[in-house]
Amino acid sequence: MTIDRLTVERSQLPDGTPVVNAYAPGLRESTKPLADHLPEIIDFLSDKFGPYPYSSAGNVFVNVNDDGPGTAPATRPVYLGAGNAEFMTLDQVVHEQAHEWYANAVTIADSEDSCLNECFASYATWLWDEEKDGTDLDSRYREQVEEHKDDADWWPRLYQPGKAAGITTYTKGPLALHALRRQVGDAAFNRIIKQWPQKQRGTYASWPDFESFAEKTSGQDLTGFLKAWFHDEGVPADEYLWPGELKP
Repeated sequence: MTIDRLTVERSQLPDGTPVVNAYAPGLRESTKPLADHLPEIIDFLSDKFGPYPYSSAGNVFVNVNDDGPGTAPATRPVYLGAGNAEFMTLDQVVHEQAHEWYANAVTIADSEDSCLNECFASYATWLWDEEKDGTDLDSRYREQVEEHKDDADWWPRLYQPGKAAGITTYTKGPLALHALRRQVGDAAFNRIIKQWPQKQRGTYASWPDFESFAEKTSGQDLTGFLKAWFHDEGVPADEYLWPGELKP
């Protein structure tokens, strides 16, 4: 809950969906340029993940503390550290809006399934950078692997029954999804990330549910790949670390 003298601005997406953006005192000037990207962000994410799943949209910018994270209640993400320009970025808005599909439209069954939320929202910012800025994601992937391959703490399990994955979903998570993309190919990967939140909408889903869905949708046996990236710790073997076009 946020109680303050908020500046509230109402508008609509091009399709008529109501939009409410709210700003805590002193934050409108710095954060409105980010809020103004909302139609573009939702259009982009709808292209990747399927139709926007709610009947309204928006953002709430507050400053609980300087390094407060974003959180994503349905229809209106709240940015708790919006006064800190280091954290309050366009990628942060893309990340939180992606949770409308991956967290809200489909809810995780338990905390151990958190990769279904954070891995995908984190990779959504990679997809945004690729499309909007022309970022070479293969190069980003290779650079991050090389930077962290000798850091054992960077490669814990992304899925472990009875235990939440934690911060690794934001770091190793997008790498794992980019490797999955190269493992199955763009066409299959795009089907997976778009069809999952549509076919599972309104359900509580687990990570094993997603694995089964990915195999069925791609038509591939992903047992070894999924084990290496999500169930095991440590750097995956080369056949899974460098799939498809990633091969050195």
